[in-house]
Amino acid sequence: MIFGWAKGTAQGDGEILPISPGVLSDLRKQTEMGRAFLRRYLGGAGPFAPQQIDDTIILWSRSSADDKERSSEVTEQLGCYFGEYLAEKLDLEWALYRDVRGTDFCVVHKSVSVFSFPHSAIFKAVAQGRTNALAEVEVTLRQQIVEALSNPAVERRRVRGGDA
Repeated sequence: MIFGWAKGTAQGDGEILPISPGVLSDLRKQTEMGRAFLRRYLGGAGPFAPQQIDDTIILWSRSSADDKERSSEVTEQLGCYFGEYLAEKLDLEWALYRDVRGTDFCVVHKSVSVFSFPHSAIFKAVAQGRTNALAEVEVTLRQQIVEALSNPAVERRRVRGGDA
């Protein structure tokens, strides 16, 4: 869920790639849909903190409403919302992470290769019932960023063209 790597480590075999402005626009639309989802279950205008996102997932999972959102919609929308939340709080930006297992959206620190997969965190809460973990994701990610910024062995980001 949260990763960073020092130069030369096995995790360093993955790469962080920029996303296009069109993809970023799509992510932001999904973020707004996530915000609307949170308002539906919690009320208020937000911003909604990680614990509130967890609370919403619990309320959603217990709902028996006929118009209940599908789990894939919840994962997509709240994954985008959570990613934007982390980006705003921790100086991150959206990117793609690619390794031998495939490609996935991530949020990555703008200076160091410390990143997280917000959709994965939400998927684990939605599909696997791992709620009350999102606040810990934020705390752990914040700690890793502080450590990485103070450690000269941690690789600084190199963006490969485009808008990361």
